[in-house]
Amino acid sequence: MLTTWRARITGKGERSPVTGAGVLVDARHLLTCAHVVHGCSDLTVGFVQAGRGDLQNIPVDVSHVGPWRSPGDPGDIAVLELPDKVDLSPARFSLRPDITAELNAHGFPRDAGPFGAVLRLRVTSSHGIGEWLGIEAATGHAEFPRGGFSGSGVYEENSGEVLGLVSDASPEAGRRTGRMIPVATIRRHWEAFDDLLDLPWLPREARIRLRAIVGAAVPETGLAELVADVFPGTPRPRDLHSPWDAVRFVAEELRVELPLDDRLARIVTALSTRLTGPGVRAGLEEWLGTARSTPPASEREAAFLLSHCEEDAAYAGRLSEHLRLHGVPVRHDGISRALGVIVLVSPEAERSSRVIGEILEGQRHNRAFFPVLLRGEPLSILGATRHFDARDGAMPGEDYLREPPQAPRPPRRPPVRRTPATGAAPIRKLTSLLGDGALEHADIWTTTLLLDTAGRLGTGWMRRLDGELLPYGLLEEVDAVWARALDGTQGFGVQLACYDGPPPGTPAGHAGDFFALADALGWRRDRQATPRYGEFVPSGPLPTGFFPTLRNPQLEHHRGWHDQWRQTAMAVHLRLRKKEGRR
Repeated sequence: MLTTWRARITGKGERSPVTGAGVLVDARHLLTCAHVVHGCSDLTVGFVQAGRGDLQNIPVDVSHVGPWRSPGDPGDIAVLELPDKVDLSPARFSLRPDITAELNAHGFPRDAGPFGAVLRLRVTSSHGIGEWLGIEAATGHAEFPRGGFSGSGVYEENSGEVLGLVSDASPEAGRRTGRMIPVATIRRHWEAFDDLLDLPWLPREARIRLRAIVGAAVPETGLAELVADVFPGTPRPRDLHSPWDAVRFVAEELRVELPLDDRLARIVTALSTRLTGPGVRAGLEEWLGTARSTPPASEREAAFLLSHCEEDAAYAGRLSEHLRLHGVPVRHDGISRALGVIVLVSPEAERSSRVIGEILEGQRHNRAFFPVLLRGEPLSILGATRHFDARDGAMPGEDYLREPPQAPRPPRRPPVRRTPATGAAPIRKLTSLLGDGALEHADIWTTTLLLDTAGRLGTGWMRRLDGELLPYGLLEEVDAVWARALDGTQGFGVQLACYDGPPPGTPAGHAGDFFALADALGWRRDRQATPRYGEFVPSGPLPTGFFPTLRNPQLEHHRGWHDQWRQTAMAVHLRLRKKEGRR
């Protein structure tokens, strides 16, 4: 069970018994809030979801406490140590900065009994206030942030990933709000936490070794000044509270036109001359020698991303092990570094905001997709990609991942015929994506919606006559959502205003018509060859009318994709012109 990492913490306080929650982070350590265990004795932990008597009432010690001392202080973090390892799967943590989905937390209010209660919550703003994020109850007549939820892991239902800890609740009755400590804040106050995270900028063993070396060191100079000296011309960094924080800053936050490996080598070299402590300089010099013989980050840890919802976690575990035994590396995050994306397809996956978000992000990065059909029917957003039929529990082999799957082939048992994804839900999804500023995700979603409506998801592109199947009402809805979200600078209406129609003598819908449209909307810059989708969207200000582009990144792994994009764009624009009475 994915959630056996949830723990109940009890102890004797100065005035009364204390009950709180915690998160298992490895076989011997749990995270909770410092205020939960402050001033307590006889601390014990119980893993209530495990259903085992030997995992209840386990005595624990406090091994680390953040700088918190009284309510309102930062650093409300504590680490508890178990006397022996437990054979439970620890939580998986996510560093995602954008937290918009509905989330859960499992806490232990005194009136909720030994098994506790689940709080459904949402983050009020992903920008945060200080080192916290504001939270509120997601439903009006259910659980709300209160005593007993402190220290509980805030997790996403589908993936099970933990995004932070509930820290406190509003003292005002009836407000149903509180705060959470995100993973980024936990890292700041417990640096050993980095040893447990999947960070892309160094292999795990090299990262653990480097942190251990600098963690025992004392800087001879200010660390912010040191970074500024090593990287002249860059803005002075934020205050850096430790040598490891300086390394993290250079790897994750510093904006400079240097390869990652070069940046790391420079800061470690500088630290080796500025840090004191037994064996520190020799250790860093040895580490540098080893690091320089390690392949660049771009060549390390290449693997397939496995995307799935919680309901399909059992098959995901078996598939991961199956692929690893066949020499196929698999990871669970990091789309930008993935060789391709394996998606476990089921009705629950189609409803999962996480799975859909990973697919959209993978398409934005032009990754190849390898859908594996577990239940139900093929995933609509991947309709142009052949699904491996695993409804009988079969496992795909290495040969399935060798080449990007071509156009769909009939599975061994035909799926139920799809109905187009028209209606309010797809428009709500488009509105949500644009509200989050995920323009490229919204663009891909728009193309998917129109293809689905025209019955062309299976091919991934439209012919000229397919545009006649697009209802004007749907096109108007899509246009209105884009225009509202971007102050009238994007959408079909703006595109029609930017481009009156084909140049004289050019037949409507032909190649000349498309290229003139592409020039008018900024799809072709300086009439150069069109790049793949991952490099297509400008990094600076958007040309007026650039979106929607009507591109389907799934097709871009195959020959002829540009012609298919042209035909899709023309099918939609000829339909739009017909409504306007244009040719």
